[in-house]
Amino acid sequence: MIIYFGHRLYGKKNVTTRKAFCPHCGAYTKLTSYDAVRYFHFFLIPLIPLGKKRVIDFCPKCKQSRIMSLKQYEALKETQMQDCMAEFKENPNSPEVAIRTLATLIEYHELEKLTQMIPVLNQRFPHDAEVQNALGSAQDFMGEPSAAIEHYQTSYGLQADPHIARNLIALLVRTNRADEAYSLFQQAFPEPTPQDAVTMTFLIEGSMHQGKPDQAQALLEQLKMLDPGFAKQKEIKALQKKVKRACKKQVAVPVEYIENRQPTQRESNGTPFWVAPTIAVTILVIFLGPLLLGFLLGMIDRTGGSSGWLVNGTSQVQVYRIGDDKITVPAFGTVSTRIPYGTFEVEVINSPIDLPPLTLTNNRSFTNGTGYREKLVLNPDCQAILVKEQTFYAMDTEQDVALMDPR
Repeated sequence: MIIYFGHRLYGKKNVTTRKAFCPHCGAYTKLTSYDAVRYFHFFLIPLIPLGKKRVIDFCPKCKQSRIMSLKQYEALKETQMQDCMAEFKENPNSPEVAIRTLATLIEYHELEKLTQMIPVLNQRFPHDAEVQNALGSAQDFMGEPSAAIEHYQTSYGLQADPHIARNLIALLVRTNRADEAYSLFQQAFPEPTPQDAVTMTFLIEGSMHQGKPDQAQALLEQLKMLDPGFAKQKEIKALQKKVKRACKKQVAVPVEYIENRQPTQRESNGTPFWVAPTIAVTILVIFLGPLLLGFLLGMIDRTGGSSGWLVNGTSQVQVYRIGDDKITVPAFGTVSTRIPYGTFEVEVINSPIDLPPLTLTNNRSFTNGTGYREKLVLNPDCQAILVKEQTFYAMDTEQDVALMDPR
C-alpha cells in the first residue's frame, strides 16, 4: 500500500553513535542518536514542520528507537544534569551519588564529562565494588573494553557478586576471550539457574567463534536442562542449528559482535534542519513553477486582452470599431490588434450594406499563460474566411494544432 501523506523525520544534528546491543531487537549494531525535525509530508515531500525531536539509540536493523520532544529532552537533560552534578558536589565521597552521576552521564551521552569523571571516581573509590562496576559500564559504553575489563575484575575481586560476574563474562566474550569467560563462569556459577541463560548464550557463541563447537554443545545441553521451555524458544532453536552445523564441520562460526567493539563517537557533522524544507521548496518550484508563471503572465496579459487579427475581405478600406477603439483595415488586408477580454461589440462603421454589430465574448483561463496561446481572428464584414487559430507549444511542428472554423 502506497502512503501518499503522513509524517516522518528529516535531518540529523548532534549525532552520537556507539556499538551496542539494541534494547528492542537485541542485535549488536551501530546505535545512533540525533536531533531531527518531524514534517508532514505529501508523496515524501516535507511540507509542514511539526516539531523538533530527539531520536535515541536508533537501530538500523529493527528500525526502532526512543523518540521524544527535543525541547522536553533538553529541559530534562539540563535539569537532571544540574541536579546530579550539584548532588555530587555536595556528596563527593558518597558511592551511591557517584554511581547515579555516572548513570546520568551515560543516559545523556555526555562523553566529555565521562572522560573527566572516570579517573576522578577511580582514584576516589578504588576499593568500592559497586563504583568499580559502574566505572566498568561507563568504559564499556565509551568503547574502551580493556579498561572496562580491568574495572570489572577489580570489582569482582572486591565482591564476588553474580551481577558483576555476568558483566565481566559478557565483555570477555565480546573481546574474544571466551576461555577466560568460561573459567570464570564455572567458578562463579557452579550450579547455574535460569537467570544465567543470557550469560550461557554469550558463552555458547563465544565458544563457536573460537572454534570450540564441542564446548558450545555442552553449554547448550546444560542450558536446555535449566528450563524445558528454553528449547522451544525461537532464538535457542536458531542457536542449536548453528551449534549442530559447527560440530558437524568442526569449524569456527564467526559472531558479529565479537572483536567488533568501537568507541562511542559524537559526530559534529550531520544533515542540517534546513535541508528538508529546501528540498521541498525546490521540488515545488520544479513542478508548480510553470503553472505559477503561467498564472502571473496570464494576470499581466489579462489587463490588455489577447492578440488577434481583423480581416477585411472587401475591395475597399474598412473602419472597424471594437469597444471604444476604431481600427482601419486596408482592402483585402489584415491588421494585428488586441482583443479585450470579456463581452464586447465589433461593428463595421463605413460598410455600404447594413451589417449589425457582432457581440463576442473573449474568455481567458489563467492556465493558458506560458504553454498555450490563442489568436482570435475577427471578420466583421463576413467577406472572408474566419479562422480561429490555437497554437500549442510542442516538441515538433507536427504536434502544432490549428482549428479552422469557417463562417
